[in-house]
Amino acid sequence: MKPLRFTSEHLLIALAFLLGMGLRLINLGYAPLSDYEAKWALQALSIARGENIAIGSQPGYIMLSGFLFWIFGSSNFLARFVPALAGSCLILSPLLFRSRLKQLPTLILVFALALDPGLVGISRLAGGSMLAASCAILAIGFAINRRPVLTGIFAGLALLSGSSLWIGALALSITLLILRWRKQLPFFDESIADFLETQRSDRQSCLLRGILSMAITIALVASLFLRYPHGLGAWLLSISDFFKGWVTPSGVPALRLAAGLLVYQPLAVIFGLIGIAHIWINPSQTHLHPQLVKGLALWSILSLLTAFVYIGRSMGDLVWTLIPLWTLAALELGYLFNPVESPIIVFGEATLTFVILCITWLLFSAIASTGGVFMDWLQLAQLIGSLSLLVLAAYLFSTGWGWKVSRAGLVWGSVIFLSLYMLSATWGVSQYSAGGKRYLRQELWYPAPLTGNADLFTSALSDLSLWHTNHRNTIDIRLAVDAPSMLWILRDFSNVKPASIDTPVADISHLPPEQLPSIIITYPLDGDLNLSAAYRGQDFSWQIYPSWDGALPFPALSWLVFRNAPEESVQVTLWARADLFPGGDLEIEETSQVTP
Repeated sequence: MKPLRFTSEHLLIALAFLLGMGLRLINLGYAPLSDYEAKWALQALSIARGENIAIGSQPGYIMLSGFLFWIFGSSNFLARFVPALAGSCLILSPLLFRSRLKQLPTLILVFALALDPGLVGISRLAGGSMLAASCAILAIGFAINRRPVLTGIFAGLALLSGSSLWIGALALSITLLILRWRKQLPFFDESIADFLETQRSDRQSCLLRGILSMAITIALVASLFLRYPHGLGAWLLSISDFFKGWVTPSGVPALRLAAGLLVYQPLAVIFGLIGIAHIWINPSQTHLHPQLVKGLALWSILSLLTAFVYIGRSMGDLVWTLIPLWTLAALELGYLFNPVESPIIVFGEATLTFVILCITWLLFSAIASTGGVFMDWLQLAQLIGSLSLLVLAAYLFSTGWGWKVSRAGLVWGSVIFLSLYMLSATWGVSQYSAGGKRYLRQELWYPAPLTGNADLFTSALSDLSLWHTNHRNTIDIRLAVDAPSMLWILRDFSNVKPASIDTPVADISHLPPEQLPSIIITYPLDGDLNLSAAYRGQDFSWQIYPSWDGALPFPALSWLVFRNAPEESVQVTLWARADLFPGGDLEIEETSQVTP
C-alpha cells in the first residue's frame, strides 16, 4: 500500500479550508436573524418541536436545521450552521476538477472560494441559497469523476435546497446547449465518451446507483427519516417559487448586482476579463483550454443576465456568477504567476506597484472622508496622477527589462493589493451585524429588512419576566407584531398570545385590571389606543431598511470606503404593566364614550 504523503499543496489547501470555515463560523450567531432568515428558521424549529406544519420550498435546510435544533436546541448559530457548512464544503470543490484546471489554478481557486466576500456573506445567511450552489457543484464534480453514489447524494440535497437551484440550473443549461450546438464542449464530451466506452452493464449499474442514492437522499432528508411524510413533495414547491419570482419583484435593482461584483470582487472581474480577452485576441494560446474558457465566460455572462431579468432577484443569486468568474480568474492568474527571469526586478516593480496603489487608495479615502458627494477637478487630478505613475513605471520597466518582467511585477503588485482589499471586504461582511452593538456598516449581501435592537429588547423582556415570575421566559405576552424575526426572538417564551385572539390590542385598555396582560408588544401606537396610565412603554428600533433605491447608496464615495449609508427603521414598543415596577399602580384612565 502506497503511504500517504503530505505536501506543501496539501498544507495550503488545509489552510484555505480553515480560513474559509473560520470566516464563516466566527461570531455566526452574533447578529439576530432577519425576517428572511427567521421565516425558514421558524419552520425548522417547528419540526424540532414535533409540530405538524406546512413545510416550505426549502425542505433541505428546514429538515437539517430542525434536526440540529432537536439535538442541541435552537440558536442563531445553529440556524445558520447548515449554510456555513455548505459554503465550507464549496471551498474544496475545485479538487474534483483538478485534472482540467491543473495544479496552480486549482490552488488559487480554493483560496478564492474561501475568502470571497460574497460567498462568505451568503454562507452566513439562514436559508438554502448556499446549500443549493455547493451541492450542485459537488454533484457535477463527483459525476465527472464517476462517483455515482456521492453524485446522487449531493444532487438530492441540491433539489431540496429551494428555488435558487433553478436559477443556476437555467443559466448552466443554456450554456451547455449553446456550447453543444457550436460543438465546443470537449470538457464534457471526453467524460461522456469515457463513460460510453464502458460495458453496458457497468453503465446501467452506475446510473442505477446514482438515481437510487438521489431518491434515498430525498426520501430521508425531506421526510426527516420518514417522520414527516408530507415533506416528500415540498421540494416541488421550489419550482412554483421559481416561476413566481418572474412576476413578483423583490425590490433589488438589477444594477445593484453588477455594482456588487465590481465593488466586492474586483480581483475576479479584472483577471476574469483579462482571461477572456487573452483567448479572444489569440485563440491558439496553449496555456489555457480555449473551449473551457469560452464555456466559463458564457456561463458567467448568462448567469448574470439571468439574475438581471429575474424580477425576484437577490444578491444571493450572484453565487452562480461568482463560481465561473473566479475559475476564469484562477486560470489566468495560474498562467501569469509562471516563473520569469530577473526575480529581483519583478519584486522591485511589485513593491512599487503596491505602494502606488496604496497611496491612490489613501487619496480616495481622504476624499470620501470629507463628506462630499462628487470629486472636484483637483481631487480627480490627484487620482489620475497617481495612477499615471503606475502606467509610467510599468512602461519604464518594460523598456529596461522587457514586457514579461514588467507584466509580472505589475500583476504581483496588483494581486497583493486587490487581495488585501478583498480580505478587508470579507472581514467586514463576516463580522457585519445588526442590533445595539452593530458595526456602522451597510453591506449589500444581506436582504432587508435587518433586525435592530434585538439584544436590548430580549434583555429588557427577560428582566421583566424574572422580576414578575422568577423565570426569564414565562411572563404572559400579548403580541401585535407580525414579523418572523419577532416570533424567533420570542420562541422560548411559553406564554405568548397573538393580539387577534379573544381581544384585539385596541380593546385592551377597556379590560378590568386583573385581566390586563403583563406585556404588550406593538408597533407605534395610534391615537385611539390609551395605555399610558396602565403601562410603561419603551421603543426599540426593530426592522432596519436601507434608505436608498439605486445600485449603490448615496453618497457613494463614503459608502465605498466606510460602508456608511442612510437607513430608516420601523420601531416596536414594549409595554410593561405598571405594577411590574416598584411602586407602580394600575390606574386606567376612563375614556369618554359618545352615546347616540
